[in-house]
Order: sequence, then C-alpha cells, then structure tokens
Amino acid sequence: MAEKKKARSASKAKSLDYIDYAKGIGILLVMLGHVNLVVPDSNHIAHYFVRLIYSFHMPLFFVITGFLLGYKDSISKKDTVPALKAGRLFMHIMVPYYLYSVLFILVYYYRYGNEDDHITGMITATWTTMGNAPLWFLSTLFFARLLFHFLKYKLKLDTRVILLISLYFSLFAVKIYSRLKIQGLMKEKVTRFLAAAAIRIIPAVFFIAFGFLFFNYIDRKNKHRNLIYGLILGVTLIVCCHLYPPVVNMHTLKFNSLSMFLLTGVTGSSALILICSALPEGIIPLRELGRSSMDIMVIHYDPMPFFFIANDIVLKVTGARNFVIIWLVTCLMVIPVVFIWRKLKGLPSLIIKKQRSLAGS
Repeated sequence: MAEKKKARSASKAKSLDYIDYAKGIGILLVMLGHVNLVVPDSNHIAHYFVRLIYSFHMPLFFVITGFLLGYKDSISKKDTVPALKAGRLFMHIMVPYYLYSVLFILVYYYRYGNEDDHITGMITATWTTMGNAPLWFLSTLFFARLLFHFLKYKLKLDTRVILLISLYFSLFAVKIYSRLKIQGLMKEKVTRFLAAAAIRIIPAVFFIAFGFLFFNYIDRKNKHRNLIYGLILGVTLIVCCHLYPPVVNMHTLKFNSLSMFLLTGVTGSSALILICSALPEGIIPLRELGRSSMDIMVIHYDPMPFFFIANDIVLKVTGARNFVIIWLVTCLMVIPVVFIWRKLKGLPSLIIKKQRSLAGS
C-alpha cells in the first residue's frame, strides 16, 4: 500500500516537471533582467531585453502559484475546501522573508555603510512588508495567497469573478495611489510603503486567479499544440513590448500602463508555461533549477556582490560590458552557491530524521 502511494506521488511530481522548468527558465530570465544593475543605459540592446523580461517575469511566479493551486483543487475531493495551513505558509514564506531581509541589511551595511540613512529605509521596508527588492515578492505572495483563499473558499466566489474583481480594483487602486503621489500625499515613507505593499496584493491576486484558471487549459498530452500556442503568445508578447515599450516596476507600483502590464504578464507567463509543457519530462538540471528559484531570486541580487564581481571579471578580460557574458558568469557563481546553500539548509532535518530512526530501532 505504501509503495502504491509512493508511485502515485512520484507520478504526480513527474507530471508537473514542466512547472519546475518554467520556474527554472523564469529565474534565469529574472537574473538576465537584473543586468541593469551593472550595464549602462546606453546599451540599448541590453535594456530592450530588460524591458521585455520585466513585462512578465514577476507575474510568472504568481501565475505559477495559481496554476499549482488549480492543480491541487483538481485532485482534491469534491465539496472539500482545501486547508490553507496559514502557519505553515507563514513559516515557508514569511520566515525566509524576514531572515533574508536581516541578511540583506547586514550585507548592505558591510558593503556600503549607512549612506543617506539607507539602512533605516531598509528596516522600514521590511516591517511594513514593502520589502527590499526582490524580497517584496515573498511578502506579497503570502498575503495574496491568503486573500485568494478567502475569496475562493470562504466567500465561495467563482475564480472568474475573482479575476474580474481583482482586475478592476488593480486599475482603480494603482490610479488612486499614483494621483496621491502626484499630489504629495505619499511623501511620508511609512504611509507610502504601507499603501504600496497593500495595493500590490491586488494585481498579485489577479495573476494567481489567472493561473488557477489557466491550469484547465493545459493538455499535457498535446505537446505539439502547446508548443505552437506558446510560440504564438511569445511572438505576441514581443510585438506588444515593441509597439508599447513597458516601464514596469511592480515593487514600487511604477507602470506607464498597468493594463498593458497585466496583459503582458499573463501573455508571457502563458507562453513560457505552454512551451515548457512541450518539453520532455525528467530534465533534471532544469527541474532542480526551478526548485531552487526562490533562493536564486534572493542570493543573486544587490547587495549580494555576484553581479558586480561578474562585471569586473568580464570588463577586465574582454574590455567591454557584454551583458550576456556578465549574466552567464553571474549564473556560474550563483547557482553552485545556491545548491550548496540548499544542502546546508537540509542538514538539520536530515540529522533529526536519522536520530529518530536510530531511536526507533
């Protein structure tokens, strides 16, 4: 009986390999998008790719969250409300958020000192859950998950209704926030941070609701169709970003067009998931990359020094700042560090398991 359960769980995990692929490719694109930390604005090709990636790279991870919730909902018993397990969710998302925030503050102080009282701003961003980039994603994901669960399973709203409600309130809330900033009513840092952190949850719920619905449109067996649809959506994304170059920062709620960002967010996310669903199962390196995506998201970004080290190496060796080579060198440094970090994080639980097995015998 136990062997059958293991086989079923292994089969389910294997069938969702393509979601890990999407997370793996997604986090590589996130890193490529962050070459703007070291590449000057005069490099128009680099910043074209940065704008393209920014148009959907963070929505992708919210969409994947909704996609996985849709998967769990599909395999749960009918008329059964999935348990939220808020405590476990807090431990899984918010505890890393606070721990990594402390790490960021310490590393920033070590590297830059307290220039312009920046440390105080980082501390304020942490407790208000505005977050320091890219940690804002974790706090937003936590509250968006809570809100989506409340709307879906407590208020029993149809997911399509949640999608439409969150779309309307995203457009409304961001517009009000922008007007208040223009009028000078958001100058006080705590007020601005709290408002932005709260408003950001609404478009996150929109992307989660979309991912939940999108799960039902994936036919894993029809890989050829998925690939074609994914490529069509990918071309559509490129055309949209070419015709209407996006100015996007979901962290600070900076959008030249929020409606276009919501469109490119779902288009790019859908394209990548569809293309990944057409890939063969069992691509272990890509799968492991996806499973390490949260740690990679944190460890690669400033104030961590990897991009700056890569920039110095590439500049010294080649005499130029080639953004692709800088990205590759950064990946070669960050990914092994993250894999080692994951092994170290798993040591306490491994030791506890061994102690229990020895005590049991």
